[in-house]
Amino acid sequence: MSGGSRFGTKISLFLVLGIGWMVFVLYHSAELLLSGSEKSKLTALYGLWLLVPVMLIIVVDRFAVRKFGIIKVNKIEFLFWSLRLLLGCLICIFDSIFSRK
Repeated sequence: MSGGSRFGTKISLFLVLGIGWMVFVLYHSAELLLSGSEKSKLTALYGLWLLVPVMLIIVVDRFAVRKFGIIKVNKIEFLFWSLRLLLGCLICIFDSIFSRK
């Protein structure tokens, strides 16, 4: 068995976050679908529709891991999330500075 065929060596950031998001949405959608109100059921269906782009991202991620390797893919994904976090922090800072009256 080669080192690249083990399960733990092929896990990427988007795969972990995508599976976590799917478990979270499925749990809360099932909870909302079993509730009594129509508004809760519509919210649950909306949550289930949000799983489609997550599954698409996971499929693209798996193809990228197969083509480019896990190290390169994880570097790009970590850079993406780091820039997204930095941008979110900058937005919060500028919003708190410029929203004062």
